Amino acid sequence: MASASAAKAARLWQWAGPKVPTIHYQAHLETCAFVDSLYSASWLLQGFLPVANVLANINHRLRGTKGAPELESMTMLENWNKSDSFLEGAEQAHVSLLRCFWRPQAEVVPMQLREGIGPEVVDWLNGDVAERGWEEELVDVVAASRFERLYGPPSLEMLKKVTVSTMRSAELVEAFREDMWRGSQLNLQLGSVVQARRRLGGEGADSKQDLVLRRLDRLTLACDFNLREGIASQFRVTGIANLGTEVRTGGFTDEE
Repeated sequence: MASASAAKAARLWQWAGPKVPTIHYQAHLETCAFVDSLYSASWLLQGFLPVANVLANINHRLRGTKGAPELESMTMLENWNKSDSFLEGAEQAHVSLLRCFWRPQAEVVPMQLREGIGPEVVDWLNGDVAERGWEEELVDVVAASRFERLYGPPSLEMLKKVTVSTMRSAELVEAFREDMWRGSQLNLQLGSVVQARRRLGGEGADSKQDLVLRRLDRLTLACDFNLREGIASQFRVTGIANLGTEVRTGGFTDEE
């Protein structure tokens, strides 16, 4: 499996776009910018906090006071990804799920995969599907994902709409306090398109006999989150919904 090239991704989304008008390219770009700004901020904070702790300790010594022990080793967003890494992870998860979805009828969902998915996704994988057994014949599998929304943690929700006038609001302070010490669930909702070729004529056969499948799904991924660690657990796929599927003999044209 490979992430689609920029040109290929554009063609896949040209096919997928009309099927799901709620996944706007502008919203995808805005989410990418938000995720990347948090990544940049996390590096700045990781460099600043040790200096801030030293200055705070000097101040406490001069006053004869002690700082809170839990603040000594505090970090901010220690584990966070760039938007490209989130999207690549979603694409890999999508392809892994579909390969399992198309597995031979007698095979069960692997335990390793079960550990990374929610109960509704397990039920979906075990449902009846006409494409059982396709997995062994699939080649040229590519995927392209776009953000639909990132939601969940109160602090991140507040940061999306923060202004100069609200930077010291009680609501913002409470949201940061909640996510600093208690944490919450981070959810990523994405649209993801997969294209795969099912080879029917065997090795060396005319590819015009092959079936080429395109499938668009909405994925929901979730993990634990707090402001100290950032991503505080492994991501789990908690939801998947098919938004469109098309199969063509011979494939799609370069304009599609």
